[in-house]
Amino acid sequence: MASPATEGAIRHAALVSSRRTARRARDAAAAQALAGRLAGQVVRISARAGKHGRLFGAVTGGDVAKALTAAGFEVDRRAVGLPGPVKALGTVSATVRLAPEISATVQVEVVPEG
Repeated sequence: MASPATEGAIRHAALVSSRRTARRARDAAAAQALAGRLAGQVVRISARAGKHGRLFGAVTGGDVAKALTAAGFEVDRRAVGLPGPVKALGTVSATVRLAPEISATVQVEVVPEG
């Protein structure tokens, strides 16, 4: 049930709205700063591969997120986008979505284990 639009309720709604706006701005600034630090990063992931460069399995967004976390960047695995499953040695670009309109591109270099 709705509450009456008293002066106190209106002030409270305005306060909640201003806090929400400030939090969104702060989160966007933090995401923009992280995007600046992530831009141009090269992430090296070692994986088992056959003699022709085909991987036994695939490198996923979770693997990239784990490597970025190990490098000091806190990234959720669901935020990492690859063009598809990486099943061969080489370099591929990955997009990290940090906020709805903020993303960064990192290079993922898949190298053979050992």
